Amino acid sequence: MTILLSVSLVLAVGVPVARRRLHAALAGLDREYVSVVHPSVVLGLGAEIGAGSTLLPAAVVHTDARLGDHVIVNTGATVDHDARVDDFCHIAPGAHLGGGVRVGRETLIGIGASVTPCVRIGAGVVVGAGAVVVEDVPDGAVVVGVPARPIGEESDDER
Repeated sequence: MTILLSVSLVLAVGVPVARRRLHAALAGLDREYVSVVHPSVVLGLGAEIGAGSTLLPAAVVHTDARLGDHVIVNTGATVDHDARVDDFCHIAPGAHLGGGVRVGRETLIGIGASVTPCVRIGAGVVVGAGAVVVEDVPDGAVVVGVPARPIGEESDDER
């Protein structure tokens, strides 16, 4: 007798690179990633949510914004119109992304941080809590402050 097992799951690990590594470790399983969207979430017209994403209470994803796979938009965070957030990102509680913002994969936008409209944030970036990002941020940077300034880079092993 053959038993077929299909698993539906979501990866809600807060650290982006850890979430990506867990996803890779599960690659051989017959699984389907489902998205979890709290009933209080506001989704604008044309907003797209990738597989396995998690949207927590009071999150807002505005008109024509797109979230990649396995993205977390945490409590009270906002992703404004036409923004693009790539796979495995975490937008922490109370963080705000302005319209047209681009966020590269495996990036963490810290609690209460703000990103002004049309700014591009690279892959593997950490934006510190409360930072205000007013200009583009290159891949792998760690930025903090108002306005946000680089304090170093984070290697894949440190994340």
